[in-house]
Amino acid sequence: MSLIYITLHRGVVFMSCLHRGAAIKNLPILDAINTCTKLLMLNLKRTDFVLTEKIRQLINLRELKLPSTSDPKRMFEAFSALLDLTNLKKLHVDDQKSSSIVKLHTTVDETSQPVNNTSTAPMQVISQMTQLIDLTLPSITPNNLLNELTRLTSLRVLKITGKTPDLNHLLSHVSQLRRLAICYSNIDDEQIIHLSKLKYLQTMDLFGCSQITSVSHVDLPRGLTYVSLALSKVDDTSLEYISKQLPNLVNLDLFGCDNITDAGVRELVNLTQLTTLCVRALNTKLSPYTAYQFFPWKMKMY
Repeated sequence: MSLIYITLHRGVVFMSCLHRGAAIKNLPILDAINTCTKLLMLNLKRTDFVLTEKIRQLINLRELKLPSTSDPKRMFEAFSALLDLTNLKKLHVDDQKSSSIVKLHTTVDETSQPVNNTSTAPMQVISQMTQLIDLTLPSITPNNLLNELTRLTSLRVLKITGKTPDLNHLLSHVSQLRRLAICYSNIDDEQIIHLSKLKYLQTMDLFGCSQITSVSHVDLPRGLTYVSLALSKVDDTSLEYISKQLPNLVNLDLFGCDNITDAGVRELVNLTQLTTLCVRALNTKLSPYTAYQFFPWKMKMY
């Protein structure tokens, strides 16, 4: 069977096979895993079951989506199997119960009685997966958790949701990132200065970072093609800077940026590569319909 994708949800297995399109089958979970000789992607919707030993057999796995859980021991069991997946390139940890990673790390370090007689906590496991190029994590507030990520020098995509500590140390070690998303975080104007370390960055998503009031003081990478400052407090000065600093910008998200006015949007006419602009929910009379008049070329605006 040339199985390439599988989703496990509420005890049901949905498998897509590379055979004249997609075929869907429902099988018992363990039987399904046994047939996955060429599985490339695994999406675990729930962790009500333990697949540790079965996951270890998926040596060809490239992508894994794993939900966090309120049970630290179960979370540890899930992560402990990942070191055997040497071909894994993309790891996404759902943030529905983001505290479990922090809880488990604390349990292992403070009690000195690691779960399952091993001293490797989830974040320490991840830090050993140096082949990863795409990583999504929930909140990693404690600095010792953040420091674990500095070993992942192959990372190209990093997404963190929730509270985030000082970025200086992390960004110095993952300077090769192409895509960075820090969403609903407490980072502020002082911390985003360190974004200048990411010389190869193409996508910068700061959605929901409400403590950011300006980016005009940041040496933003000129290769950026996508920028989201949605729900931040940036103003027209930031847009004037962006129009001069980011000539290759294709997509700009200003959703809910209340401090932006018509004058700021007019500054964006210098961005001749801009094809998509979000100006919804601004606290002005500006709308996608009125903003069209500022641009002499067609673009998607909403």
